[in-house]
Amino acid sequence: MNKTILSPPWYSLNKRLQCTIGNNPYVNVSNLIPVSEGVFKTNISINDLNMARSTRAILPTSYTFGSIILNLYIYYKSLLIPSEYGHVYNPTEVGNLFNTALIKNYFFKGIVFPPSDSYLNNYNSAPYQVVVLTKKAIVQFYNDDISDFYLNTNEIASQSFNSICIHEFYKNINVHFNTENDRCIQ
Repeated sequence: MNKTILSPPWYSLNKRLQCTIGNNPYVNVSNLIPVSEGVFKTNISINDLNMARSTRAILPTSYTFGSIILNLYIYYKSLLIPSEYGHVYNPTEVGNLFNTALIKNYFFKGIVFPPSDSYLNNYNSAPYQVVVLTKKAIVQFYNDDISDFYLNTNEIASQSFNSICIHEFYKNINVHFNTENDRCIQ
């Protein structure tokens, strides 16, 4: 009898990146690449320099799963885009980063800057200065661990983006992903 091997979380993250960030005609997300024992990488190639720089700013340089590390490299053509982690932004600049990075993405709907007294801020420990809106859509990717009958994982688009993007920028600029609805755009 064959032993079942379930998809490790770094494999699932790579598939999630392909189906979210990669759902853009300017973006290509590689398959998971083993580098060494416990270290993997994913390359993201973007054919637009501003989009590549903004994408670098909204995604972490690495993800850690216990002793396993997944490094994320973003390229414009063959140019590796460096991280500017720690750069100080205001909420408008953070919103512009997400807008530039995601403008051609199938799931992206827009950016909202909620007032400080909005309902989003009443129920969370940290107020959100930037809300990224996604379409009412499902992100689906192969995963034999947390899956349906056909071995697909089905997630709400905003939840998928929430799991891969940076949520807090230097100087307490907090970002939240939300599914579009009429209340968000009034």
